[in-house]
Amino acid sequence: MRISTSPILMIVAAFLLPLSAFAQNIPTVTATDTDRHIAFPAGAAAKLNTDTGDGAANALLGFQTWKEDTWFFSVFSSQAAEGKTISSQSEFGSFLLDPTSNGTSFYFSGNYTWKKGAFLFGPNARIGGSSTAWEATVSGTPQTVSGVVLYFSPAVQFSSHTFGKPDNSFQIGGEFGWGWRVLANDLGQASAFLAAPEVLGTAATNFNGFEGKLFFRANDLKPYMKVSNYMKPNGQAIPGLTGFQVSFGVEVLPAIYKK
Repeated sequence: MRISTSPILMIVAAFLLPLSAFAQNIPTVTATDTDRHIAFPAGAAAKLNTDTGDGAANALLGFQTWKEDTWFFSVFSSQAAEGKTISSQSEFGSFLLDPTSNGTSFYFSGNYTWKKGAFLFGPNARIGGSSTAWEATVSGTPQTVSGVVLYFSPAVQFSSHTFGKPDNSFQIGGEFGWGWRVLANDLGQASAFLAAPEVLGTAATNFNGFEGKLFFRANDLKPYMKVSNYMKPNGQAIPGLTGFQVSFGVEVLPAIYKK
């Protein structure tokens, strides 16, 4: 899916500008919430790859449990707003970089942090799988191959403490780590299809590279910027995946139940 970058950038800016004022008006007092919490959020996410211009929106439904500034665990189901057959090389690459951008995805994520002065740091990980269907004309013959993309992204997270009150708080932070993507099922076995120049140009089914992220969280709103640098499999560049990539996004996850 290729869309104009202007509407999404305007939406992101519309979120970011009020956040600046919001942050200035919250007392910078670390939250003292020490209870364990659970929540069932239902919301949405939007993202944009600035290299290819590919954008996506998702509906999210999940479960979260956490102890403020100590640990966090979540399970989410993601459904793309526009489920479609992926049919261009940049879309193949963008989907591999962000497997939640199309079809149905299910993933787990979590972190554990330690306090070090004014900062928090610790391990962070995300693991999941997304269903997909890829379409291309190879040697004059239209082909559609379905499959699954498995993804795993361990990282080190660093952030500020949570500031404000438990029901009106904000936090800023980032993470850096290494990501893996694996093509499975029929798609993972379709070597000739994947190697076609119209698809990936390589029969590789495993991809990995650097991933980094900066985020700002204000209650249920979380805008972020991601950077990545995935290696070229067998020396083959894949638009939207390999090389230096930058993307912007925002998640809005109000809880339908919270305790």
